[in-house]
Amino acid sequence: KQDWKLEQAIAGYVDAKLEQDYLEFRGLKMAVLMDFIRDCYLNLIGKQYVISEDVFRNGIKELKKQTKDVLRKVFPEVSDEQVEIMTSHVQGMNRYTFGQSLRDMFSYLGLGVSRDERRHFLYTRNKLVHEARYASSDAWAEYAMMITLVGKTLLAILEYDGYCYDWTKPSGWVGPDMARRVKMEYQESQGG
Repeated sequence: KQDWKLEQAIAGYVDAKLEQDYLEFRGLKMAVLMDFIRDCYLNLIGKQYVISEDVFRNGIKELKKQTKDVLRKVFPEVSDEQVEIMTSHVQGMNRYTFGQSLRDMFSYLGLGVSRDERRHFLYTRNKLVHEARYASSDAWAEYAMMITLVGKTLLAILEYDGYCYDWTKPSGWVGPDMARRVKMEYQESQGG
C-alpha cells in the first residue's frame, strides 16, 4: 500500500471535507486528490506515458512543427499567436487522459463505477478546474458525488469490504439501516 501514498491521500481527503472552505474549493481539493490517486496508480503500474519520455522528447520539435503546419492548413484564418497557443498543448499528447486513467484504475481496483458515474465526476472536475464552478446549480449534490467516489476509491485501495457512506443518498438516520450506508461494490479486479 506504500505506492498509493495513503497517508497523504487520506490527509487530503479529510482536508477536502473540512467546512472552512467554500464548497467550490472543497470540490477542487477532491479533484486534485483524485488526480493524486490516479498518478499513484499510473506510477504503480509503470504507465505514466503513452510512449517513452525520451522517444517523445526527441520527436517533440518535429511534432510541433508539423502540428503548426496542419493547423495553418485546416484553419487558414488563425493567427500565428493562436497557432502557438494551440501547439503549446502538444506535450500533453504523451500522457494518458484523466478519464481513461480513471476507468483503468477503477477496473484495476475492481471498483464498480459506471460509465455515467465516471463521466459525471469528470464533467464536474473539469468545470471546477477550468471555470471554478460546479457543473449544475446543485453544488452540494456535485460535491457529495465527488466525496463519495473519492472515498470509495480510497476504501477500495485499502481493500475494505464493508459499508460506507454514499453522500448522494438522502439522509435517513435510522440506526444500522441508515439510508447513506451502502455496501462497497466490487467487480472482478484487473490487477491489485
